[in-house]
Amino acid sequence: MNGLTLDNLPEILTAADISQYLGVSYNYALLIIKFKLTHIKLGNSYRVTKAHFIEFLDSSESQELKLR
Repeated sequence: MNGLTLDNLPEILTAADISQYLGVSYNYALLIIKFKLTHIKLGNSYRVTKAHFIEFLDSSESQELKLR
């Protein structure tokens, strides 16, 4: 997990944050954000709340992707 824990993640996550936490590519993190997470788009950038990310990690959808 590259030294990141849920405790030290920011409250608003970017694709780079998610990519680093999950140990996946930036592009794969973007696909997860676009198709699996509740997100907002600001310009060309996607943002996800930490709460929605944690919900996703606890869901069966993340288990289907074999992220953890």
